[in-house]
Amino acid sequence: MVSTKLVRLIEDHWDSIARSSVRRIRACADLPHLQHMPESEVHQAAQRTLHNLGYWLTNNPEKEIAARYQEIGRQRFRGGMPLHEAVRSLQLMKESVLDYVREQVFIGSGVEILAQQELDRVLGHFYDLLTFHLVKGYEAALRHEHTMAAAHR
Repeated sequence: MVSTKLVRLIEDHWDSIARSSVRRIRACADLPHLQHMPESEVHQAAQRTLHNLGYWLTNNPEKEIAARYQEIGRQRFRGGMPLHEAVRSLQLMKESVLDYVREQVFIGSGVEILAQQELDRVLGHFYDLLTFHLVKGYEAALRHEHTMAAAHR
């Protein structure tokens, strides 16, 4: 079971984590499309994911995650964002979350170490699921565009 204390820390400080994600994106030369994305859009993405993290992790609402992140994948495709940038943005957000927790939490006991390791594991699984559904939505939009283009030929 993932630590409620650590999840609450993330939920309560999602804004700081979002700012960290923005800094990471702006610093990454391999993400030209993301570097020009409005900061408010990155903040909204972080808020959607992190502000209710406890719900996402404990209720396992995979259908909701699938619907939301497949739509985000379709939006990223329609917006002209390369798939690798969309995936990297999720990776950078996850890194920001984990780094924030490591910076804020003093590890003083074996139980706290185990709690942090469990959070790392659960967040890894969660972000893998987000990435899977984002890619699935992106690919669906790509296939749709190819089908429409073929029909017009």
